[in-house]
Amino acid sequence: MRRPLKDILEVYVFAFTFLLASRPLSDGDFWFHLKTGEYIFNTGLVPKQELISFTAYGKPWIAHGWLAGAFFYAVYSKIGLYPLMFLFAVLATLAFWIIFRKSDAHPVIRGAGILLGAWAVMPNLGVRPRIYSLLFASIFLVLLRDHAQKGKGRAIWWLVPLSPLCVNLHGGYIIGLLLIGLTFVGI
Repeated sequence: MRRPLKDILEVYVFAFTFLLASRPLSDGDFWFHLKTGEYIFNTGLVPKQELISFTAYGKPWIAHGWLAGAFFYAVYSKIGLYPLMFLFAVLATLAFWIIFRKSDAHPVIRGAGILLGAWAVMPNLGVRPRIYSLLFASIFLVLLRDHAQKGKGRAIWWLVPLSPLCVNLHGGYIIGLLLIGLTFVGI
């Protein structure tokens, strides 16, 4: 495929991926994450007890994904909801772009695969902590693939600082651990 056609295809694929990722706020947990982030910013502490619900108030609670709530609140309090929605559409698009750029398939096949993938995860897109898992899974895939196939030893060390970040953003960090395990056994 000639370079100009390839570039046009890539622009269309990612413009459409961005449109699929630009979803209205539909996650009922968003406000819960936002309030958790507000608590973290106001106290400097990660909550250890339920703060919001009426029926479980004060009961012990593990704030998994506390860093996502802090990020939500930091952005929301400074620039509002719509820029936060835009930012998460960009993060989701970036996750797909990373995979697109590292794939060796024909550009049309890559583009179709990306659009199919974006369409498949569309119900999970939006301002949600799981977008971090999507982004970090794509980064892990690229780093692990480069290490396993091309022997790029130094890049693999990026997994060390990325892993704790993933753990504190969303429970989907387990995907990264599974990818590391599968790469280790050679699948």
